[in-house]
Amino acid sequence: PQYFYLDDVYETSDVMAVVNMFYDVEQTDIKEMQNEMNAVADEILEKAEKERTEFQKLTVIHDEIAGRCQYNGGRHQSDAYGCLVLGEAKCEGYAKAMTYVARRGGMDIMNVTGVDGKGENHVWNIVKIEGEYYNLDLTWDDDENYNGKSIHACMAMPDEMFRDHKADTSGYIPPACTSMDYSYYQINGYVVQNAEECEELIEN
Repeated sequence: PQYFYLDDVYETSDVMAVVNMFYDVEQTDIKEMQNEMNAVADEILEKAEKERTEFQKLTVIHDEIAGRCQYNGGRHQSDAYGCLVLGEAKCEGYAKAMTYVARRGGMDIMNVTGVDGKGENHVWNIVKIEGEYYNLDLTWDDDENYNGKSIHACMAMPDEMFRDHKADTSGYIPPACTSMDYSYYQINGYVVQNAEECEELIEN
């Protein structure tokens, strides 16, 4: 995600002899744009570092990025700069921003490409929390239907509860996400086993 200034359109083949990298940004502007992106990332991390656990820090990063960005197109819609600095991105930009900030904070996180439940191209993250891997989709958690507030329905989820996301395994196979321990709702006590527990949770 730190190479926001390179064109992200490319082709691959079985045999590759030459790779041409194209700048999508004027080279004279790169340093200033990197500084802008780092300033936002460090501001978010300063808030996250006040938290004690890895999960809590990740939640702050998740919520801060969502609060700064809206799902929208634009020149930098597919990179971290667009999401963090310009405040507009699509799924790839959200995922790259999440990767950029979390890695800058020392976390183990990666981007995953694939398709959603409608078969449309999509990008999300897999993050390691306390030794276990979890799915995270910041784009879907930053839904404008929730009055500008981010939700946590797609934060730290196992594969079993992430069936509307299918990873493209042609290039690499993402690690399996099997734990439910750090699901946002599990860790905050919002998971119920029956109707009675649901009613009690709502009352409380």
